Amino acid sequence: MDYEVQQLQDSAITSELLKGILDIPDITENDYIMDKDFADIYKYSKYYTLTEDNAKNKKLLLMADFYYIE
Repeated sequence: MDYEVQQLQDSAITSELLKGILDIPDITENDYIMDKDFADIYKYSKYYTLTEDNAKNKKLLLMADFYYIE
C-alpha cells in the first residue's frame, strides 16, 4: 500500500476514534457566517462575494489563495 494512502487512512481512523471520545460539536455553515473573524473569507471563498469595505476586500483578495472549502 502506498505510504500516503496509509497516512490518510490512519488519519481518518484517528479522527473517527476521537469523535467517539471527545464531544466535538458539528460545525455548520451558519457557524462560519456568524463568526466575526472568519465570515468574510468564508463568504468570499464559497460565494465570491465581497464586503462594502474596500480595505477589507483588498485583504480578502490577498488571503483568498490560502483558504479553501472542502
